[in-house]
Amino acid sequence: MRAPGWPGPDRHGRLHPHAIDRALGDGRMTESGPPREGDFAAGAEGAPDLDERVRAYRAAQAEVMRAREFFGRLHALVPRPWATWALIAMNVAVFVVMVASGVSATSPDGYDIFRWGGDFRPDTEDQPWRLLTACFVHVGAFHLLLNMYCLWILGPIAERAVGHSGYVATHLLSGVAGSLASHGFGAQAVGAGASGSVFGLLGLLLAYAVRLPRGTLPPDARKAMLRTGLFNVAINLVVGLSLPMVNNAAHMGGLVGGFLVGLLISRPPTDEDVARRPRRAAVALVVGSVVLALAAGAMWSTGWRSPWPSYETRRSRD
Repeated sequence: MRAPGWPGPDRHGRLHPHAIDRALGDGRMTESGPPREGDFAAGAEGAPDLDERVRAYRAAQAEVMRAREFFGRLHALVPRPWATWALIAMNVAVFVVMVASGVSATSPDGYDIFRWGGDFRPDTEDQPWRLLTACFVHVGAFHLLLNMYCLWILGPIAERAVGHSGYVATHLLSGVAGSLASHGFGAQAVGAGASGSVFGLLGLLLAYAVRLPRGTLPPDARKAMLRTGLFNVAINLVVGLSLPMVNNAAHMGGLVGGFLVGLLISRPPTDEDVARRPRRAAVALVVGSVVLALAAGAMWSTGWRSPWPSYETRRSRD
């Protein structure tokens, strides 16, 4: 026997999820509103199990609402992710100017990428600015669209988590970290693309999920960030290992760089945190730049300098 109007379990004791949805969302299902534990007769078949399901359902719904409120708070603090839009616009603008100057939109050669700021270790050792400019140069339209799509998806949540300034600092530092990591693993081709920075955003989300205390980050929100970060890292690693032209070292360098920056700047989303975000991002940018400069100096020291000729020299020999 069951309460009036209550859609009870089937012959196997299972309760269809739509039945619970209707029962909890519609006060008409019982005379006194949605069913509560204890609404069923003690001797009724399946009643204890139904009570437990109702409690579990309500607990799950409460966690979902907490996660929604948390992400709503992030959105309220940063309504418009203009830094993401600005970085996408910069990448697209560079590509448009490259194509307008005569560079192929689908298959530019290595020299074109190099001329526009691509990263090639023998030259970058004397022109370190290429570590950063390479992050805004792309090898064809498909490469650009793929990276900008990832930035469009991951950028807003990362920007809302740490603010405009923290987001920009993470983007730049992780991009340079990715370029430098490719040097450490002996990349002999011209490197370009924002994928190191994109992986940095994944690292930032992972750090945010790890860094925030349990009382401030709802479990469902934490799971969503960890799931998004780990899933995308796994997929891109599989793709990168199957395609020889993908620079996996740059991806992993960006991931680690973004994670470390995220540990420095991630804080619970409060009004006080918003006021301190620019200063915290500036500190992270300075510290990160010093660390990367020291790493580059150690890598490019006398015993570690690249044995290959510069791109111009190599090109003149071919």
